[in-house]
Amino acid sequence: MTQLSDLVRLLDEEQYNAKPESTKCGAIGGHVRHLLDHLVAWLGGVDHGTVNYDDRQRDTSVEHDPTAALHAIKHHTARLAEVSDEQLANPVTVLTSMTSCGSLVSLPSTHARELAFIFSHTIHHNAIIGTIARALDIDLPDNFGTAPSTIAYRNQNGCAR
Repeated sequence: MTQLSDLVRLLDEEQYNAKPESTKCGAIGGHVRHLLDHLVAWLGGVDHGTVNYDDRQRDTSVEHDPTAALHAIKHHTARLAEVSDEQLANPVTVLTSMTSCGSLVSLPSTHARELAFIFSHTIHHNAIIGTIARALDIDLPDNFGTAPSTIAYRNQNGCAR
């Protein structure tokens, strides 16, 4: 979330909401809201034992206002830091839609596994956000939205981007 908050801090409201035609990826704000919705769903699961990633809020202030997004990122990452190793080891039930009809499937998991999903999902969306930001001529670090395994591979093979 550090990469994300560093980028959002640079953006004005127009950039945060811009939808460059060249990318067809939507706005940065929509991706930020989507990521935070997943984190909030998981954090709720830490407390209640069930995570439903499909139960998301849309068209919120976080989606349209970079200041609201920064506040939410700070709040939710502080809550994330409070999750203990014992809580990560706990089982959790994940509810998810596997089809567009809306019926939910119940899957067993652990909080540690779901946190790994949140991490991977965030990197994936950061890559999309990076595409949008570059289309808006926003300068980003070379590894923005790049998976740690990809960075390690590039470093191992002497590849630089």
